[in-house]
This record gives sequence, C-alpha cells and structure tokens, in this order.
Amino acid sequence: MIWLDCPQEPSLKTCDAVVLLAQQLARLGHDPVIDERMLPEEADAPRRYEAAPFLADLGSLEPERLILLGVDDLALSALDRLRFGPTPIPERVDALGRFPSRQSQIDAETRLSYALSRDVRAINLDLLQETPLIDGAASPVFGETLPPRRDQRPVVQVYLEAEEIDEPTVIAFLEALSFSDTFTLEVIVAGAGKSAIGRSRALGVSVYGYSELPPFELSARADVLVFRGTTVPGERMAQHLANMLINGRPVIDCTEARAIAGNGLPVLAGPGELAALQSYLEKTVIPNLSEIRDTLQRSPWVAKNAFPTLGATLGLDAVRTSSEEQPEIVFMPTNGNGLGHARRTLLIAEKLSTQPARFAAFPSCVPMINRAGFACDPLVSRSTEHVHPSANDILNYLRLRRIVGPRDTFVFDGGYVFDSVMRTLAETRAAGVWIRRGLWRSGQKRSATLEREKIFDRVIVPEEAFDELNEPLSFGGHIRTVGPVVATDEGDPGAVRSDLSHRFDRPFDHLVVSMLGGGEASDRTANTMHLAALAERREGLLHLVVAWPGAVVAPGLFGWSNTRIVQTQNALALARAADFVVSAVGYNGFHECLFHAIPAIFVPQIAPFMDDQERRARAAVERGLADIAMPGEMALIERQFDAMLEGRADHLRSALQAADLRERGNAAAARLIEEVADARK
Repeated sequence: MIWLDCPQEPSLKTCDAVVLLAQQLARLGHDPVIDERMLPEEADAPRRYEAAPFLADLGSLEPERLILLGVDDLALSALDRLRFGPTPIPERVDALGRFPSRQSQIDAETRLSYALSRDVRAINLDLLQETPLIDGAASPVFGETLPPRRDQRPVVQVYLEAEEIDEPTVIAFLEALSFSDTFTLEVIVAGAGKSAIGRSRALGVSVYGYSELPPFELSARADVLVFRGTTVPGERMAQHLANMLINGRPVIDCTEARAIAGNGLPVLAGPGELAALQSYLEKTVIPNLSEIRDTLQRSPWVAKNAFPTLGATLGLDAVRTSSEEQPEIVFMPTNGNGLGHARRTLLIAEKLSTQPARFAAFPSCVPMINRAGFACDPLVSRSTEHVHPSANDILNYLRLRRIVGPRDTFVFDGGYVFDSVMRTLAETRAAGVWIRRGLWRSGQKRSATLEREKIFDRVIVPEEAFDELNEPLSFGGHIRTVGPVVATDEGDPGAVRSDLSHRFDRPFDHLVVSMLGGGEASDRTANTMHLAALAERREGLLHLVVAWPGAVVAPGLFGWSNTRIVQTQNALALARAADFVVSAVGYNGFHECLFHAIPAIFVPQIAPFMDDQERRARAAVERGLADIAMPGEMALIERQFDAMLEGRADHLRSALQAADLRERGNAAAARLIEEVADARK
C-alpha cells in the first residue's frame, strides 16, 4: 500500500496532483491510498468521483511507503497533519519537487527528514524532465502507455477555452469540422463552454467538460489533440498532452504565440485561425499519422517524459496480473418505485445465449431479479440522508467498477445516464449498450441526456406499438430499433381468479385491477380512493390495487370492503385475469395491455421528466383499443368504469385480439447485445 500526500493545504490543485498519480499507480497494479482530508470541501462532483477509489481513513491502515508531491512548496501546517496524524509515517519516504539548485533540494530533504523523523529522499523532477509541461505543477506529469485504438477512423479532439465559445463564428467552424469525412471530431471545453455548445442544435459532436473524464480516458479516445487558447490549462490537460505524445499521437499547438511549442515540446505548430484547422488536419496531419508516430517515438523528449522514467526512479514497476475471468453481460436497470426497467432487461436477458448475464440494480428490483435466476449486486438509492447530492452515485460507481471488467458488456436501461455509468464505461473500456425508450415528452430537455450517448457502442430503442410514436431522438449507425419488449403469457387467468377468491375468502363476479403508479412521478391517491368508492357500489366485485413491494400505501385504502391491496412484482398475471384494468401508461404496462388483450382505462402520469404517456394512450384510443381519462376527470372515469362493467370491456377485448401488432423485440434486442459482446472477444 502506497500513501500519497501533498504537504500543502488541501486545495483543488493538490487534490488533482495526488489523484492523477494514484490513478497511474493503480493502473500499474499498485494499491495507492489518499488521506480523506486531502479532498477539499469545494471539490466538484467529477473530482469526488475520481478521488473516491483512493480516499481512506488512514488511522486504520499501515502503508508501506509514503510519496509526497510538491515538496518545493512546503506548508508547516500540512506537515503537522502528517506527523501528528493517526497513521505512523512509513520507513520509506520519497518526496517529489522541482528545485532550482542542489542546495534547495538538500534543504527540503533535511526539513522533511527532521519533521517526519524519517530518512527522506527528495527527487528533483527538473533532472528527470528538462522542461515541465506547465509551470508550478504539483503533479509529476509523465505520460502513460495507452491501449490500442479500436476505431479505424481517426478521432480529433479540440480543446477550447470557454470564452472562445462565445465568439459568433466558433460554433459554425466546429460544425464544419464535424462534417469531415476524414476524421471524427470531439470537443473538450472548460467552464460553461459545454452548456453553450449544448444550446446549439447545429453541432452534433461529442463534447466533454474539462473534468468530465480522467485524462487517461480522454487520451485513450483520441488520435490527435488540438490546443487552442493561451496555454496548457492545468495539470489535467498537461497529463492528457503527455499521454498523447509518448504514444506517438500528435498534439497541435494552436495557442496564442504557440506557447506549447515554445517550451520545447515535440508538438506541431497549427493554424491560429479555427477556419484553417480542417484543411490543416485533412491535408497535413491525418495522412501522415504513421510518420508522425514514428518521429515522436524516436524523440528524446518522449523517453524522458514517459512514466517508466519516474517509475524507475521510485522503484515502482508494473505488478499487473492478467485476468482469466470469463466475460459477462452486466445489466443495470434504473428504477424508482416501479420496476419497468428491470422487467424489460429481464425479458431481454432471458433471451441471451452466448454469454452469462448478471445484474446490478437498486434494492426494489433485487428480489425479482434473483427469482428470475440471475445474480444481482445491490446498488445504493438516493437518500436525503446523504451529505452530498452525488453520494449514492459515487458509491454505485465504486461498486460498478469492481463488477464490470474490460472484457464485459455493460447494458444500461434508463432515461438518464448517471455519472457512475459513464465513468465505469470510460475507465473499464467495457463495451457499452444503452437501452433507451423513444417516446419523450415534447419540449423535454434532451441535450444533457442525449449527449452521453457518446460513451456507448450501441443504443437499442424498443419501439412503440404505433408508427406515429416512433420518432428518433438521435441518429447514427450505432442506433438500432427493435419491436416492443413485452412479457409473454404468465399463468392461467382462471386459476389466478380462483386463487384470489380463496386468498381473500370471498367469491366475486368481476375483477378490476388498478395500477396507477406513484412515488416521484405522481400521487394518485385521489384516483385510487375514487376507484375504491366506485367498486364499493357493486356487489360481487373485487378491486385490487397493485403496489410494488415496499411502496407507501394510503391508509384510507384499507377501509373499503371491496378493495384489497396487493403488493406484487407480477402485476401482469393479475391484469390478465381482470375484467379490465385502470392503469398508468408506462411503456411496459401499456404494451402488456395491448399484447395480452387486456381492456384498459388509461390514466396518464404527467410529470415533466417522464415519457409522454398521454400521447401513447391516445394512439391506442384513436384505434378503438382503449379508453382514456386524465387524472382530474373524475366524472369521466366513473362513466368509463360503469361502461366497462356493462359490456365495453368485452368490446375492447375483441378489438385488441384482432389488432395487428408488431413482433416482440425481446430476442432481437438480445441478439444486438450479443453482437456487441462478441465483437470484444
């Protein structure tokens, strides 16, 4: 175990320094740890994600060695934190810094040895690197060997400062670059630049915030890196630059006054005007990538700035061991109170044939997944008890990165791609598949969600039942559509009715099932109580209110003689046994009603973050396959309820049985996932 620290007051700069080195050591197979007090309170979410795998309460650990960074700028209070902390100082202590003279190096070494009561070896980074990539860096910026790029089409990343995005012509020039038939464009921006680009509908490129992904993961995606602005903007981008150069991937200096080339780095001097960049890339750089790579790899600068130079000085060789674990397909459905995403992924997982599948899911889904015969690792749901808004997702990130390996295929089913999902895919380089519903509400903000599509190898869109509902959200060869993913028949409806009569010790002539949802999406207590009151007027009627296990049920529902609460994860079996259902219009429930010929009164949920349930319901109503009432239309619901019991349900059932519906997409979705998985073998 290697303890990394910086004897300065905790700051974003010192945090970046120790985390960047920790990431490098971890990739070599070492076990670095960082004092949790090194994370400053003002750390943003990306830094918290990156630091999380290494933060520890050092009082319970006994590291074998200590590596200190930035010791040319010592802070006495930080030294007190080390020497009076809960962890004994290890016998071996190395200290990295940049010293203008041998005497200043000796002075730092002496002060540290005295303060820590250990023999400290101070290492002058200026002797290893003749010219630092940026001035005042606390991190020892040495480039790492990158994995081979899988894509044949070159990827060009362009770094822009936020101020440049505000210039009127910049978006237009970036759009022109995005249409190149020679390379794929990615943009890296600082500050609010990403939001500014996102507001432009014209630009359809992958855009990364400055700290959205670790430098190594950005480097692994790129063949060419272009810098604009004034200079290299901080240690993260300096690390990205070093990674590119030592792997023979060109860096183009388009900064003002060619500030990077002026430091003696083996970079290409590019055009100052963004308008000239496309021609320069297509005519000068892209055709000569092989020659540029060979020239860079012969450069003395590369040998001095590759991580093995620092590793040899510290005595840290790679200790990686190859994994023999068999590749798996790992599903992650995102669910709140309902279980729609989990049910959909289970239906697809059951059709897989070439690789084993497992799940990582939130607690409400775990029992259902286990009963289906799949292993499931529990994730952490969001809670008001968490101190930081991203706390639960950071924990999920730590769990996912242990579950998902580079040979696996990670399948996410949900509306918003969490940071934990994006970082897991980027860092493990596992194959990624996003199962995404297509029917979004008109005017719903899409850019922040859809831009994370860039991290996936494939997007699978289960279609809606009717053509007018299938509007594409984005385009590209990686997007594939399949028929509706719908469960097949479950149980004998007659047997279910008999079992219910026995269970509740009462005969009934009519069975009505209400499935209106709840939780964050909407509170349907008033509608459910109204249905209970309607059921109370009918002799021989049993009204079942379906609630997911663990859901909060209004106490007043327990007082009706004809209404019963059923907590179940198999609502379909009850719905198939019912005379009719009163249901919300989520993807699963809607298509189950259609494909299983279940008469329904649809009551849409209308929360702004949900799919367009009203539009989905009206498409069925227009075809004579269902009825619809909005949540506030109590009188209409009452009329429809009575009509269903008086023959309307039989009419709808006949129409549903005669409807020409699309072929189910369960097996097709499984095949598309297996294609991605097989391509990684």
